[in-house]
Amino acid sequence: MPFQRLRAWLRSSDAPLPRRVRSVRQELARVSARRRHGSVIASMEATVASVPRLPPRKATRSTAAPRRIVALSTYALHPANAGGPLRGLHLATALAREADLVVEVISTTVHPDLAGRRRLGDRLHETTVACSDEHLERVTALRLPSGPVSITDIGVALMWSGLPELVDVLGESLERSTAAILVQPYLGPAALHLAAGMPLVADEHNDEWCLKSELLPCSDGGRWLVEQVDRIERDAVEHSSLLTVATDADLESLGQRYHLPEHRDVVPNGVDTTAIAFVTGELRARNRKGLIEELDLPDGPLALFVGSAHGPNIDAGRRIAAQATDSPEVTFLLAGGHSSVLGLRRLPPNVVALGAVDNDLHERLLAGCDVALNPMETGSGSNLKLLSYLAAGLPVVSTELGARGVDASGAGIRICRIDEMAGSVETMLEEAGSHRATAGRDHVVAHHDWTAIGRHFVELCRETVLS
Repeated sequence: MPFQRLRAWLRSSDAPLPRRVRSVRQELARVSARRRHGSVIASMEATVASVPRLPPRKATRSTAAPRRIVALSTYALHPANAGGPLRGLHLATALAREADLVVEVISTTVHPDLAGRRRLGDRLHETTVACSDEHLERVTALRLPSGPVSITDIGVALMWSGLPELVDVLGESLERSTAAILVQPYLGPAALHLAAGMPLVADEHNDEWCLKSELLPCSDGGRWLVEQVDRIERDAVEHSSLLTVATDADLESLGQRYHLPEHRDVVPNGVDTTAIAFVTGELRARNRKGLIEELDLPDGPLALFVGSAHGPNIDAGRRIAAQATDSPEVTFLLAGGHSSVLGLRRLPPNVVALGAVDNDLHERLLAGCDVALNPMETGSGSNLKLLSYLAAGLPVVSTELGARGVDASGAGIRICRIDEMAGSVETMLEEAGSHRATAGRDHVVAHHDWTAIGRHFVELCRETVLS
């Protein structure tokens, strides 16, 4: 790992420091904050206030052909290896397929080796700006007193003006654009400041206030950060010309707190069904045998959970590990970044943490496991991994929250409480036939294919910000 990337990683909440070391660092940061500024909150406010302020600019909406749309994101859309980047990439790609449109993605990263400009498709490019060491030090100053949760997105929202390269790239792109899309609300403050009056699309694929309220600790610093998220999200939603969300539940939740724009609609999450093989019956049994040999697993059923190193996924992985001993004949496979940061001393013998997996192994897991799990207890939006399971023909056991945004009955999903997960897996494995697999695939093709979802998103944009 290059030194710069290692240093950024060690600053983050994902670095595998012992829990006691983390606690000591956090307490020292709180003591220092109170000594220097009187309180943790005053210290955090002083950190944000130390960032240079820029004069606001009025938007000069470009009408030149082809029309340009700029999509703003606090994470890179390439490589798209998790739910948020995949959604952002598919919606941007749908717009770029239009002959009269060009789409430019401006994103940020804490990893210098991901920075630069790249072509993502015809009339679709991404410029990723690396956060400076000075900025990351400020983010650390906000994070340490509040708790061990990554806040890189909130840090960009609060201190974007302290990133000169980002300001230059954003300013130039906004000047040439007809409209802007907020992939998340966190670059909304920059867009509203650098191009006041430009038509905005707020794609709230998560209700960020709800999500951060669950993730951030209930400390002075954590509560202050949640208040900032509320303000950031409110501005993004209430200044948008078009609001899109992933689920009806998120639309209702946002509407309880904010004044929603006239133009708003549900744009569900999806998958590219043409890229996911539908596998059942004997072929799935043969694929399972191949996985068992490849991964040196005991013979028997395989249950799969896939998730990035996102808080709710980590919690779900721990839940699976806690219940796995109730089903010793089943091997539970944990795939993705979450399985590398579980923080458990040892796993049960029938739980295998695979860590991050490449696309080839991911496809083999989807095509060879017997059942998929989605034991989510927190979160917002909907789960792309759930749709991938269903498209591949994997019968799914999920909590009710994990199946949000999907018609569980129509998709053949077995819903259970979190403490019933292991028993529900055994019940699912005892069922004969592939009716759940067929129901899941048919449901995804009909309601959650990115091609149709992208067309709907383009139509919404043409009716509002591109009219």
